[in-house]
Amino acid sequence: MATAAQQHHNNPNQGGGGGGSSPLVSIRDCATSNYPRPTKYDDATWKFLQDTYRQTMNNPMDVRRLSKDRLSGMEIPYKVQDDPTYGRGVYATAELPKGTTVWTSQQNARFTSKEQFLAFLSKLPYNLQCEILLWAYPMGPNAYVELDDGSFINHAVHERDINLSGNAVTKRTIRPGEQLLMNYNSFITYGTCPWFDEIRAQAWKTPTTQSTTIIDTQQQGPTATSTTSYRDTNEYNRLGSPNARTVLNQQQSSSESNGHRLLEKDPNR
Repeated sequence: MATAAQQHHNNPNQGGGGGGSSPLVSIRDCATSNYPRPTKYDDATWKFLQDTYRQTMNNPMDVRRLSKDRLSGMEIPYKVQDDPTYGRGVYATAELPKGTTVWTSQQNARFTSKEQFLAFLSKLPYNLQCEILLWAYPMGPNAYVELDDGSFINHAVHERDINLSGNAVTKRTIRPGEQLLMNYNSFITYGTCPWFDEIRAQAWKTPTTQSTTIIDTQQQGPTATSTTSYRDTNEYNRLGSPNARTVLNQQQSSSESNGHRLLEKDPNR
């Protein structure tokens, strides 16, 4: 079976991939392309991403951010599986006492410029370009991405659902089979890396005509707000997982009166 890194999903908007002389890419249509997305990536794919990062970066300090001894920073027994609300997520397969370190930064890639980031993306097949742009996040003036299964640890909005700190330490006892959730707002900084916002919004935006109403059903007295899903990266991150909310298409407002609700597929993980 071919690894995900070897499955090149053709897309007319994709630039060149492969060698360092390839043109920088302009990545589009990730939300609508139905690119191949396995539940879990194998070690060969993670190694491909890590090696590609090392080959792209000129700064030895950036190269040293990635461990040569470990493919992953996951520190616990776990599995990656699909969840109907959050998409792909990380689940404990053993009980984890409060204060357990779940993940450590072994494969944390940093990008300090648009050119640097696009040079890395240009060496990846389209499906992995879209994946990297899902997992990456802004922090200060730079963009970061975990090149291991840590990228599948999902975001939760409400404190009652959050069982990990921003440093991936358990806040309470975790039962086997429980999904690990953290609050991305504890480390993501919005509006601080405009070049990253631009790249990600271009890749993941949905048609502007697809207006939606989002209702947060976990709040007292749900209120609706009109928005377009993933208009930009800032909104994308603030929304977190869209499946944590009930999403209604305004064009199907008649269904609401009949008690029908359209749950949007989470493209996030």
